[in-house]
Amino acid sequence: MKIVRKKKAVRPRAAAQGRPSGTRRAASSTRRAASKPGRKRQFDKRISHARKILNKKGVGKKTEQKFEFNAQLTAAIKEFESGVLMFQKQNFERAGEIFEKLAASGPIEVGSRAGSYLKICEQKIAASTPASRSARDYYDLGVAQLNARELAAAFESLTRADKAAPRREHIRYALAAVCALRQRRRRA
Repeated sequence: MKIVRKKKAVRPRAAAQGRPSGTRRAASSTRRAASKPGRKRQFDKRISHARKILNKKGVGKKTEQKFEFNAQLTAAIKEFESGVLMFQKQNFERAGEIFEKLAASGPIEVGSRAGSYLKICEQKIAASTPASRSARDYYDLGVAQLNARELAAAFESLTRADKAAPRREHIRYALAAVCALRQRRRRA
C-alpha cells in the first residue's frame, strides 16, 4: 500500500500579503537601506543616555585625573614600544633597562607585560654569553664536524684544540684526517 501525499498550493508571498508581486522586492530593499542609519541613531541615543546616567552618579567628574592617567599611560606605551623595538633588534641590554623601568614604575597594564619581557631579556643575555671552551670541547666539536663532512669548520675547531692543548696525539690524528680529506697531505 502506497501513501500518497497531497501537494500544497503554493502562493507567492507578495500575493499572500495583498501586494502586487513586483513591489515586494523594491519595498524590502528600501526598508533595509533606511534601517541602517536608524540603527546608528539608536546606538548613539543609548550611548548618550548611558553618559548622562554616569554623569549623574559622579563618574565623569574626575576628568583631570583621567586625562593625567591617560597621558601617563600613553607615555608608558610609547616607552614600551621602544623597548620592544630594541628587543626585536636583539639589543637585549637596552631593552632590559627599558622594561625594568616600566615594570617598576609604569602603569599596571604596561608593567606586567614589561615584566615578562624583562625575564625574557635576562634569559637571552645569560644565554648569549659564551662559555669558555676547553681543548676537549673544540676536539669534540671538530670530530662532529668531521663526521658531518664540514671540513673547513672541522679544521678550524681542531686547530683551536691543538693550540689550547699542544702535542696531544688524538687531536693531531683528527687534524691529520681532516687535512687528508681536504687533500693537503704535506700538512698532514
